[in-house]
Amino acid sequence: MSRELLQNGGPEEIGLVSNGEEDVLARQRSDRELRRVKESFSYLLGSQIVRSFKQPWRIPLLVITLPKLLLDKIRKKTERSPFVGGLERKKTGEARNSIVFFPTNGVGLGHFTRLLAIARRVKKNDPQTEIVFFTTMPALQILENEGFASYHLSSKYVFEGMSSKTWNIMCEEMMSLVLNIHRPKAFVFDGSYPYRGMLNAIKGRSDLKKLWVLRGNFKARSKALPKDSFEHFDTMVFPADARNDSISTNEVNVDSLECGPIVMLEKEELVPKEVLLERLGLPIKATIAYIQLGAGRINDIEIDMRVILDALIKYDNLYVVVGESILGDKMEYKHPRIRVIREYPNSRYYRSFDFGIIAGGYNSYHEAINFSLPAICLPNMETGRDDQLSRARTAEESGCMIVVEKVNRESIEEALAIMMNPEEREKMIDASSDLVVRNGAIEVAEIISKDK
Repeated sequence: MSRELLQNGGPEEIGLVSNGEEDVLARQRSDRELRRVKESFSYLLGSQIVRSFKQPWRIPLLVITLPKLLLDKIRKKTERSPFVGGLERKKTGEARNSIVFFPTNGVGLGHFTRLLAIARRVKKNDPQTEIVFFTTMPALQILENEGFASYHLSSKYVFEGMSSKTWNIMCEEMMSLVLNIHRPKAFVFDGSYPYRGMLNAIKGRSDLKKLWVLRGNFKARSKALPKDSFEHFDTMVFPADARNDSISTNEVNVDSLECGPIVMLEKEELVPKEVLLERLGLPIKATIAYIQLGAGRINDIEIDMRVILDALIKYDNLYVVVGESILGDKMEYKHPRIRVIREYPNSRYYRSFDFGIIAGGYNSYHEAINFSLPAICLPNMETGRDDQLSRARTAEESGCMIVVEKVNRESIEEALAIMMNPEEREKMIDASSDLVVRNGAIEVAEIISKDK
């Protein structure tokens, strides 16, 4: 499987399933549904009545068999717990104060982080709201720590030889079950490309408010989004980015919302500087540099990391904190002035750093701006749809970032010569403050919370 396909998403567009395999899966799904029907009270009742008319001698026995059938049904119902998966039984079809979030993530945490940011604020607005995540993101401990229910569907690429059709059938089945159990009032999707299995699962659910969070800043040659997919949603949410010219609200025939950049934390949630310095044994008066180059799933960050570290440790009073992605591999750093943190989100410690060296992804970019972290930005040029270079250039033009398009010893040393000047860092802090707007997560959460 090519990296381009992996990055672009859209498993329905990748690979084909044989007609034989599709027929088997469809038949198995029908068999499961038929089994559920045959176990229902209405089916059993109808069967007894029909059998009695076919065999009239059974009609007098109905006065015995029908009450028995009813009693058996009542007995089985009372024997069951009044809760299903922690949910109180209510009338089927009645929408609950529940919201299902579906972020798609394979190589990073952008989609997941945006929806988690929204979910946290929905919960803050109404603590009684049940938050449910259905996600391909493997780090479910994060959701557990937030007190959110979660269901995990592994990405298609984890299953060797699995066709896109098969994966989408599995996605539809699992998501349909989640929606049937939780009966949410709203469904929120964040992904650059809609899965066919997801679209099938939400189709026809008129009592379900459906939102699609779609960030812009696509590369010029990105695969066009299927226009019919917009029709499955009630609202398209377009969070602001450095450049918002990828898709026009005029292109979709549903309601649209343009909001500010969606960021996980607020400034007041950042940890005081002394906390991390004490934890890592860093001197108060030292200059602290933070490095986070992403998970390394689609680009080789190890070589770039070595070049950057070699340049940094030449400064005697400079200490380095490497922020490893929870999705990436662990690396070994053997130097007395290098420390490592591997948490989520690392941005809670931004008050501890004098400057950062970061990738150009949505999260890293907007966190650096929102939390006034002067940064050297290394845009990932190998992404499928995300135009990190244009995003980083926008910040550079505003004076709050330095962009290094190609990493080598000369380019890094040149950028560091500027960044190590405290006066230059102050200028970048002032410039970033001009770009800060209201957190889009608050706006989206307010809309969801108001829709009761």
